[in-house]
Amino acid sequence: GPAFTSWRHNYQWLLRIRKPATRLTIDITIPPTASSTAGLAYVHPVGILLLRGNAGAPADGRRRKLTLLDGDLIAHAEPRISRRVSLQLVLEPIDTPYVIVPYIATPGAESKFVLTILSDDRDDDGKPDFSFEPVRPATDWHRSRLQDSWSKAAVPPGDPNFNNNQQVRMQLTDS
Repeated sequence: GPAFTSWRHNYQWLLRIRKPATRLTIDITIPPTASSTAGLAYVHPVGILLLRGNAGAPADGRRRKLTLLDGDLIAHAEPRISRRVSLQLVLEPIDTPYVIVPYIATPGAESKFVLTILSDDRDDDGKPDFSFEPVRPATDWHRSRLQDSWSKAAVPPGDPNFNNNQQVRMQLTDS
């Protein structure tokens, strides 16, 4: 997978496969910019991860992937300097959705992109063999952040003044 942990902040999409042996092509295309139309090449390596979704409680399957465990990486379009990167796959239905994560292998670089998923309706029943949707804020992990100076928590454990470090009380409740 990507070399930087910031991949987990990228947009992520949930992909559900409805029929066995579903053949897909997943494309990420970087649209032309003013600099690229002026003859300057696109210079950031682009890649695609296809991951096994979160297991556990049913709600976890609708959340963004934050960690990669053994067996979570299903497919990987290695990053390359190109305006188009593709994965061609044959996937089976699984209990949790697959997770698509496009990424740029340059920390801090961002770009607009187009995500395209192509598949044939093998049995011509008029129903798609797959569905996909973005991870939505309403179903994603809840986050809270405290930002302050490290100097307020500088005393190490074991020191008699450790309890004088800044402390934060967190309370989780059922929603």
